[in-house]
Amino acid sequence: MIFGVGILTLLMYFILPNGTDIISMLLEARSSLTTLMQTIPDVFLMIFAKEHLTSWYFWLFLYISFAISAHIAPSKYDRKGMWSGFFWIFIILLLVNTTAILLKTDITAYVLRSAQYLNVFTAIALYALVMSILHYLFTLLIITPIRIMTRRKNDIPRG
Repeated sequence: MIFGVGILTLLMYFILPNGTDIISMLLEARSSLTTLMQTIPDVFLMIFAKEHLTSWYFWLFLYISFAISAHIAPSKYDRKGMWSGFFWIFIILLLVNTTAILLKTDITAYVLRSAQYLNVFTAIALYALVMSILHYLFTLLIITPIRIMTRRKNDIPRG
């Protein structure tokens, strides 16, 4: 999942004409989750801008992002081992915070600085989710009529 979001970020940076502007906008929205949620609609408007519709780079980005987003789901093995990973992340965060408190060190600045990169990850993951939902709906729209026609064809008694 992290690798897929990373690839989508690189694609956005290198393929979209204003990809650097999009990523810099996400990096600047680091103050809070509310700011990020206010920035995300602007990001979607920048990705799907009118001038992009005539660019083949945009369509290449859209096609590749559809393909990546459709395959970004964790495997059964990943889901099976997620609780042990969650447990270890909890333990590490507890140890880091306890150490910071004992050393009377404020790690808030570091956390806020790293939060801007988490905002980029969150926004790209949300983009991947939207692309995945659109891919599902598009596939459903195409497959459902074919399935209905196939059932009708199989239900016709042959004499």
